[in-house]
Amino acid sequence: MDFAKFPFFNEQMSVSNEKIIDTTGSQISVYTGKPLRIAIIGEMPKVTSDRVTFKQVETAALQNNPQEYDAFFVTEEYFEELSSDLWTNTFENIPVPIFFIGLDVQAFVYYKEDMDYNADRYEATSHTQGFVREKTSRKSWGYGDPLKSTDPADTPKEIFALIFKGIEEFQASRQE
Repeated sequence: MDFAKFPFFNEQMSVSNEKIIDTTGSQISVYTGKPLRIAIIGEMPKVTSDRVTFKQVETAALQNNPQEYDAFFVTEEYFEELSSDLWTNTFENIPVPIFFIGLDVQAFVYYKEDMDYNADRYEATSHTQGFVREKTSRKSWGYGDPLKSTDPADTPKEIFALIFKGIEEFQASRQE
């Protein structure tokens, strides 16, 4: 389906439930859990699920009612901009999970003062990293081995399946 033909072209909702292969060779759904609404800052992911709605947003959405979404995804074109100290407080206190798809440095450069994506090259230990502020601590996630590419199209679908499951589990833990 070509979403650009519709007035809501910046939202993507799959009409099919794409499959991935598990370790036994069986096809499984990318994600079959609770419906999720994910804000995208940057390039739209190349993964679909009838349980996940993506909406492209501007960076200001991180500060203007971020609870409207279950999570945020940030892609390469915004890695540098969002690492400036102007965003540190936002990331230090973000109430919903944020994931940097294909990040090639450690994610702490976003919530530590005086850190910068280009100047502080702390090599990534995971392909995709995420974090969120909990009551008195920070929860973080790391998925997959680092790749040389930061292009979100190179992110394996299995990583998205794990991210979606992590978001769902985080949401459930907040309701307990």
